[in-house]
Amino acid sequence: MSWLSEAAHDQTKAAVFAAIVAFIIGLSSSFVALIIGWRQGTSARLSAQAAKSSAEAAILTARSAGDRAIATMRIQWVHDLRKVLSEYHSILVSFNTSDNADYRKIAEVGTQLDLMLNLDEEEQRELWEVAEEVFKTKDKGERVALDPKLMAAGRRVLKKEWRRIKLELRGTN
Repeated sequence: MSWLSEAAHDQTKAAVFAAIVAFIIGLSSSFVALIIGWRQGTSARLSAQAAKSSAEAAILTARSAGDRAIATMRIQWVHDLRKVLSEYHSILVSFNTSDNADYRKIAEVGTQLDLMLNLDEEEQRELWEVAEEVFKTKDKGERVALDPKLMAAGRRVLKKEWRRIKLELRGTN
């Protein structure tokens, strides 16, 4: 008689055999469940890392787009400042203090310049002070003599703004 047929006729041996088989099956299924769980965990971890990388890339793209938008507005501001300063300069060095039309025009352009400048920033405050000094000078020859000072102050403001623009476009502001 074989051990299998012997075990089948003896209930104790059959129960032990069934318990051993159930134990092996239980261990095997637990091991398979462990492997599947480990692989799912690894897959989930990789998916989370990919999602995090994607989110970081989206944040960098949004920041870059914001920096470029600000740089674009700053470029327009620099362009407008250059235009207003140029007009202010040309009127100041040539206007006649007795002509009301000239005075009204220089007052208008001066107001535009004032509204464009941030007096909390040193270079812009210096530009405004020089522009105001030239405006208050009644003698045309003295105004013309202040021209280099006005232009130098304007160039300092424009140069600082161009530096800001370059930093914003590089994303290193």
